[in-house]
Amino acid sequence: MPAEALNPELSILLATYNGERYIEAQLDSIISQTYKGFLLYISDDHSSDGTWAILQRYAARYPFICLSRNQQHIGLVRNFEKLLTLCKSRYIAFCDQDDLWAQQKIEKSLEVLEQEEDNRPLLCHSDLRVVDEDLNMLFDSFFAMRSYQFRERRQIDTMLGRCGVMGNTMMINAHLKALVLPFPDGLAVHDYWIALVNELFGKRITLLEPLVTYRIHGLNCSNSRKAVAQRGLRMRDLLPVNYRLPFHHISRENVLRALMRRFVLQESDRQIFDRFLSYLELSDNRLKLSWMLLRYDFLRASWRYRLKTAWKIVWIRS
Repeated sequence: MPAEALNPELSILLATYNGERYIEAQLDSIISQTYKGFLLYISDDHSSDGTWAILQRYAARYPFICLSRNQQHIGLVRNFEKLLTLCKSRYIAFCDQDDLWAQQKIEKSLEVLEQEEDNRPLLCHSDLRVVDEDLNMLFDSFFAMRSYQFRERRQIDTMLGRCGVMGNTMMINAHLKALVLPFPDGLAVHDYWIALVNELFGKRITLLEPLVTYRIHGLNCSNSRKAVAQRGLRMRDLLPVNYRLPFHHISRENVLRALMRRFVLQESDRQIFDRFLSYLELSDNRLKLSWMLLRYDFLRASWRYRLKTAWKIVWIRS
């Protein structure tokens, strides 16, 4: 029977590109899950190394793998968008090619989503352990490393800035999928868009247990070992005068305006969007912008860091 005919409750989406070094370990961690009966959709983004051959070998052995290959390189965001359009399951989990999943990752994520299911958008995500290329422990909590605190209530201002929801831990339901497709043009990372839309219209469930082992190396799309090492210093030391303002120069404002065109927002949410956009575009009085960084949790950082950033807006030209 073709894998697509199984129509399971859960689909896992795995986007690959030149991942031959780590892909087998990740596939083995998925296959070893305590929860069985899922479909694994894999789309290879025209890899030039041995990734495709590895994927073909696994697909020949495991009938629940639905394998496809792009004829040209389309990038991570569009590759995940393609995968999201292919799956028909009630629940969808996102997976990166170089991590490792805890054996109960699917079981625990799916359990909390099923408990909350009531025909509304839902998203579950978890903490991660951070390791190096050889699985040596760097941090036993990604949330602690980044000083992330997730509250049960809606956090629109936080999600606009340092979102903190990692795509490689996410599981969503079909109601959220229907809202986030298609992805807007200019989107740098898919997890930011999905998490923000869910925060506006659905419910987020945060699991504090690290269910993913997050491998940091020189080729990560969103983090690298060097970036992680430097990030801690930036939070502790004085801001250098040539340090760019957070979230500037990444075209996030274009994505946010696309969201505002697509959806009707509550007035209170629209006001927060407008204020964050005024910070991104420096379109308001500098003192007012500095006050907004203290009023809202856009930076998800200590008061000391927020005060330093506010000081820079007032005294240093962008």
